[in-house]
Amino acid sequence: MAEVSRLLDVMTLIRPWPERLRLCMIWLVLTLKLRLKVRRDVEFALRWQGPRTPQRAVISDVSELRVIREVFVSGEYDLPGITPKVILDLGSNIGISIL
Repeated sequence: MAEVSRLLDVMTLIRPWPERLRLCMIWLVLTLKLRLKVRRDVEFALRWQGPRTPQRAVISDVSELRVIREVFVSGEYDLPGITPKVILDLGSNIGISIL
């Protein structure tokens, strides 16, 4: 159930219903890939409106959806009152935290 809750959180970023349905299909494919231990690589482009500009990420694993949720829904990397000129992200998984 936690995974479904995370999916619903990410769905709040995506406005048009067809794109939300597409996100559900992406989540389902990636979840089945993980559970069935399929080794074939699959990638999906995901687009959403960020705080200032449209955002895009290519995801190939359910964990990458979790990162999008942590950054854009939960705001784990928000810097209230600070607008940095440079962000140095050491150890970034797929680079979502620097968007």
